[in-house]
Amino acid sequence: MNTNDLKVGSKVILKKSMSQDKHEYTTQIQEIIGNTLRVLTPMHKSILVRLHEGTEVELLAYSTGRVHLVSGKAGSTSTEGSLYYTEIIVNSVKKIERRNYFRVKTMEDLLIRVKNDEEPEEYSEGLTIDLSAGGLMFSSMRCFEENSIIEMKLGIDEDELILEGQILTRVEQLGLASYKHTVEFINLDREKQEMLVKYVFKVQREKLRR
Repeated sequence: MNTNDLKVGSKVILKKSMSQDKHEYTTQIQEIIGNTLRVLTPMHKSILVRLHEGTEVELLAYSTGRVHLVSGKAGSTSTEGSLYYTEIIVNSVKKIERRNYFRVKTMEDLLIRVKNDEEPEEYSEGLTIDLSAGGLMFSSMRCFEENSIIEMKLGIDEDELILEGQILTRVEQLGLASYKHTVEFINLDREKQEMLVKYVFKVQREKLRR
């Protein structure tokens, strides 16, 4: 365990590990003292989410392109003015590589087109093969050139993300009349990155429970 890898001010996605509460809450690290994190007590629909002492939690903490998976237990809660803080006693910290975070196999409908701001073209249909917060692999009848910049529409849960990426590799799928492409996301803002990280971990947990 090394909390030195974590940074004050980093965004955190918090989830109760052993609970019927399946919500994931976004908060922020305010202070790091030894193996204890002090985070803003998360809120859900303008209501504070109280974490009883001893509640087991998982956190995704990320900043400047680095992501860490943290497990621990809730400690005491305190207030300063109008702000509420919760201590998290850390048991382990695991670094997740930026280039793949967790890569999960998932089949989702995808719309793809070569990015061209001057003369936008029609989208072609595709299907994801796997997905991470750093990129994806997809199959399509259309062949996209390596190194080309593409725009994609991907539906996850109730949201539709518009993503940009660069085609890294392209392989013809013999006998299927289709092509398999690997893509690295580019120009990915923090909000979309958060949504992708949360979705990938959701799929990962669902697969582990089966």
